[in-house]
Amino acid sequence: MCDGMKYYLLLCLYMFTSKALATVCWTCDAANGNEDCLSNGRNETCADNEVCQNEVRVHRCKTLVTKRCKQREACHSNQAQNVNEGSIQCNNNDANSICRSCCDSDLCNTDLLTLSGNSCAGRCTASFDSNQTCQCNFACTRFGDCCDDHEKLCMSVVNGVRDSEIRSFSLDLYDLDDNRINSNEFMINLQNQTDDKSRVDSSEERFFTFLNERVMNKPIYRAFINLLDNYEKTQGINETISNEEMRENERFLNYFIDSRLGVRLYEFLAKAGLAGCEGKTLFKEFIRIMWFEMFTRRNNALDTSGFEHVFVGELRSSGVSVTGFHNWIQFYLQEKIGSLNYFGYVRTKEPNLYDLHFEWHNALKGLAGIVIGPSPLYELAVYTLCHVTRPDSVCAVLLRDADGVPVKREIQTYTWKNKIPRFNLRYVGTAFFILQ
Repeated sequence: MCDGMKYYLLLCLYMFTSKALATVCWTCDAANGNEDCLSNGRNETCADNEVCQNEVRVHRCKTLVTKRCKQREACHSNQAQNVNEGSIQCNNNDANSICRSCCDSDLCNTDLLTLSGNSCAGRCTASFDSNQTCQCNFACTRFGDCCDDHEKLCMSVVNGVRDSEIRSFSLDLYDLDDNRINSNEFMINLQNQTDDKSRVDSSEERFFTFLNERVMNKPIYRAFINLLDNYEKTQGINETISNEEMRENERFLNYFIDSRLGVRLYEFLAKAGLAGCEGKTLFKEFIRIMWFEMFTRRNNALDTSGFEHVFVGELRSSGVSVTGFHNWIQFYLQEKIGSLNYFGYVRTKEPNLYDLHFEWHNALKGLAGIVIGPSPLYELAVYTLCHVTRPDSVCAVLLRDADGVPVKREIQTYTWKNKIPRFNLRYVGTAFFILQ
């Protein structure tokens, strides 16, 4: 009896000691962020071979936090994968990322357990946290308290969209363009075919013979046209942007972001993890930077932007040639006031796609790929789609011909790389339809 009691007491002491030495971890499953996890989770005493694991899973801008007890070797094996090159572990591209870490003291996993106190690994969608030495939210760029890897991990533009998805979605954009002018609202006179290097005017008449200018009274067209005289034509000269011009930019961007085209573009890119993680406000800032923020092409001057190059056109510093200039409205307006002389067309395709050859302010434009009829909202949307998903390459999109049948056409985009933009976004160098 005495021996039995002694065994019982020893067993109880062993069990008590073993239990006391076990790690206590905070646990929750797929909580919507760390705060939700701490509010709705619970303590759990782990087995003697387990440690606390913290998992941050980011999928299409949604952060899910899971905390649990995990077998020691398995947890450390998971953590070791965080730094694997090319892995989805801790890549934080806002489309598909998992970041795991381990610790072995009581309730040590209540924090997010990033790999480094000054890293954004697992924190790209976190809000401001005064307990952190640096921040990873969008506002950190404004306040200058971002972690060193914020730009690389949180704001990088990535691909991951299939060609078929781009083609299908581009047709949606084309069909959503209810501001496009109809074929009976304009007339053109192609006249003679020419070569893109010719200096001979092969077409004596104007290209546009008629346009229903009531179209230009629509608010979006007025907002667009107001932007066309905001730029210094010649490269190499610093642009001066007035307060009124900034307001005009803002007005046009608001029209775009609030339009059906802008909303659908945001939804498509956000689903792919390419529109940032703070809603339409951040997306609008992305569009502004890509298209309207000034960068340099000549003489280290802030002399250009993607919008100016594509929609307005520029004169090279030599003054003998034109670069950019791919918008039909600008073509019509400049031809109307006599600043543009149409030389002829090089090639044409349905629907209303033209490679045009002309002089602008006595400088030669060899070849301008222009699509006639779409609204500025459509052109900005489809060029942005290709710039973001297929930068520096040919991007296949779908339009509809005169019979309403979808036809595949191609857009060429180039990014400007001489200066690294904020948020790791790439400036629009140019974007235009190609007809080869």
